[in-house]
Amino acid sequence: MEHMGYVRQNRNNLQVYIPDTLYKVFAFLDKNTLKETVVMAPFNIGTMIPAFTSNRVVVGHQMMTNKFSEKLSNVDNFYRQNNINEVDMILKKHNVSYVLVKKDDIGFSELMIKAGWKEKYGNEEYAVYGAMIDE
Repeated sequence: MEHMGYVRQNRNNLQVYIPDTLYKVFAFLDKNTLKETVVMAPFNIGTMIPAFTSNRVVVGHQMMTNKFSEKLSNVDNFYRQNNINEVDMILKKHNVSYVLVKKDDIGFSELMIKAGWKEKYGNEEYAVYGAMIDE
């Protein structure tokens, strides 16, 4: 993972800054998920996931994402949901295995649990949910 080394070397460079809490999420995903597993993440974080892990995301960089506008809309819609059926439909549509959620979005974390997902990793800022089927 040459990207991780680059980040380590540039931790104090504000142009390359990634919070430790997010860096730990990437490390968890890279060590604990299958290669090319799909992760649902907010767009601003999702663009970094393939660079630091072996995972794919629903929407990444525009030039590298087929149907970019549609997928970006799906991701934005996903994180605004309060309907379990809509959440489930979006996750199935994109074959998502893991969902990254900011911990300060308590309502969304509760929705993930009600939808049958379990927190697989968490730190003070982020939680990663996976389907309970994985157990």
